[in-house]
Amino acid sequence: MLPAPELTAEPTSRWRIVLLLAGVLLLAANLRVPLTSVGPVLSNISTDVGLPANLLGLLNSTPLLAFGLSSVPLATLGRRCGVERVLGFALFALAAGLLLRSAPSVVALFAGTIVLSVAIPAGNVLLPSVVKHHFPTEITLITGIYAATMSGVAAIGSGVAAPIAAAFAGGWRLALGCWVVLTVLAIALWIPQWRSGAVQAAGIGAATARTPWRSALAWQVTLFMGLQSLGFYVCIGWLPSFLTSAGYTAVHSGFLLFYYQAVSLIAYVVGPLLLRKMRSQRAFAALASVSCATGYVGLLVAPSAALVWLTLAGLGAGACLVTALSSFFSLRAANPAGAAALSGMAQSIGYLIAAAGPIAFGAIRSAADSWIPALIALTACALVQTVIALYAGRAKTI
Repeated sequence: MLPAPELTAEPTSRWRIVLLLAGVLLLAANLRVPLTSVGPVLSNISTDVGLPANLLGLLNSTPLLAFGLSSVPLATLGRRCGVERVLGFALFALAAGLLLRSAPSVVALFAGTIVLSVAIPAGNVLLPSVVKHHFPTEITLITGIYAATMSGVAAIGSGVAAPIAAAFAGGWRLALGCWVVLTVLAIALWIPQWRSGAVQAAGIGAATARTPWRSALAWQVTLFMGLQSLGFYVCIGWLPSFLTSAGYTAVHSGFLLFYYQAVSLIAYVVGPLLLRKMRSQRAFAALASVSCATGYVGLLVAPSAALVWLTLAGLGAGACLVTALSSFFSLRAANPAGAAALSGMAQSIGYLIAAAGPIAFGAIRSAADSWIPALIALTACALVQTVIALYAGRAKTI
């Protein structure tokens, strides 16, 4: 009887790739929705537990600060312990954080927020190295798919949080805690990857790639990541308030916030198809940044056409994120270990920059008693980001 290893190996390999891709997508689905589901029920939280405005601001800024402080240590932990294993532990921590945050206690609210805010950046930092290792010829395509999944679920989360809180007895606690079901599904699909530790075996655990603090290109990638994140989180935090002041109802403002996130899905689908044909990403990243700036200026001069301006801003934000995750983190690095190191640096500093954005935007708005200076400052950041894109998008490897 003739052995046929080839006949069994190919289906097994295909099954493993399908399982890995499903695990990556479900993991990605958990990376934003625990944050975007908070804003729509923030008033419910304030009324229920009696938090003053400054503590509500702290609740919103805690995740970004945690992202910044934990990203570099997580990249190091991934090299030492194995990327898949760290991601597996992070999913368990995320589930615990979601449940703890929904417990009936102010201490639990903040403690759960801290736990999930340390778990989420593990996916942000380490997924690019998983993609670079397992899908080396389809980095931009796979990254676009998981970025679309991440943002699509996040948009749904922001859209259904308030209706869930209003319709069920659990209120805002159920609206925030129900996403643990998605995390449990991700854990179930990630267990085979967790046990295999393929990225570590391929060299990321043994590689000596260090965080590239002395590389000018790494700093350019980092600043691009920080400024594009700043623009996104300023919009997430302040867009409903701005639109309400411009005459929109609260319901309409909430829909436009959902639309801003949802329209970015177009960029996640089209962006990778364009990027994979480009040797350099300079023009794409710069045009995406200009699209964001145009959207901000439009909101300033003609807020009545917010749908048009948010289309431009949303497309630009989506294109910037998919460029950072696929091209800048993966293609600028020489190997999976380098991708994790660069991702850790860029997201560490980048999210600290992003955390300062909503706070500074609100301070400028309060000091001037007008939205105009704040929107001008946001536009200026997008223009600086455009210049940085011309450097970060060069076809070079760190």
